[in-house]
Amino acid sequence: GEMLSFPTLYTSIFWTIASNNPVYPGVWQGKSFNQTGPNEGRGYNTVERWFTQTIDIWPMVTRIGPSYFDGKPSFQLVYRAFDHYAGDIHMLDEVRRLPDGRYLGIGRTGTSTEERRLAMPFLLSERIGDYRQDIGTPREGFDMAAELELLEFPPSAYRATAQ
Repeated sequence: GEMLSFPTLYTSIFWTIASNNPVYPGVWQGKSFNQTGPNEGRGYNTVERWFTQTIDIWPMVTRIGPSYFDGKPSFQLVYRAFDHYAGDIHMLDEVRRLPDGRYLGIGRTGTSTEERRLAMPFLLSERIGDYRQDIGTPREGFDMAAELELLEFPPSAYRATAQ
């Protein structure tokens, strides 16, 4: 996978370092998924550390749900379900297939409307391997409905953008 662009200088610097650091967390390679039900599953990110170690990190639960951007169905990756940094910052990705077979992802983080408005696009372009195993420690007290409500844009966000 590859990161595409970022909305601010800060997010550009932060995520460029975070996704390309060979020491920690590692150079981002992509994502793997496992379907566990009709509209849900699990997944994780794969990174390469020290140019030799392949490590699976930042697990997530997945679901098919309405996009926060246009309401159409999207593949959603909810990181908050597990106890790790990406969950701590309420990371949520939405992924859709492009006509050429690649996948466009839009990542968002934060607990405020302003933070969640900053879309961080990425591209998944090739298969990196099979899903190996479930990883991660489930976050105590995680509530999917509450997380999805937190991540929604309130109607006031649309009005503010249109003005």
